[in-house]
Amino acid sequence: MVRDLTGKEVDQGELHWDKKSGLHDPLVKRVVNQVPKGGTDLGMAVDALSRLIPKPGRIILITDGLPGKTSGRDKLKNCPKSRKGVVKVSADCRISIAIKSVEKLNAKLSMVPIDIILLPMEGDSDAIRFYSLVSGISAGRLITPSVDWLLDE
Repeated sequence: MVRDLTGKEVDQGELHWDKKSGLHDPLVKRVVNQVPKGGTDLGMAVDALSRLIPKPGRIILITDGLPGKTSGRDKLKNCPKSRKGVVKVSADCRISIAIKSVEKLNAKLSMVPIDIILLPMEGDSDAIRFYSLVSGISAGRLITPSVDWLLDE
């Protein structure tokens, strides 16, 4: 499920994101108050972004690591086949999910530069390599702050 910044579920139709619609400025202001929760399904985000009208000229992705959710995850290499209960997703499975997401990015948003802000997360060492490739292939930029970037001195 994809939600807009108001918390409303986004349907599978076209998304209008322009200043004429009257939704642009209030939504941008609400970004500051958003708190992430749950896992990340980068493929769903790609689907939503590809439906935007007008198409985005650049994407800024703020993340703390590799995606851990996708449809059909149990069919991917190194991913658990069982869906009963909470399933721990291994590093190898997360890489498979990330590769699937890149394939979707390439198919739906191949000409859009992707700038990535990768926030530090302990234990996800593959994320920097993955997002470096994504930003490089798309002609975007990668920024990653140091681990202590939020600490007060």
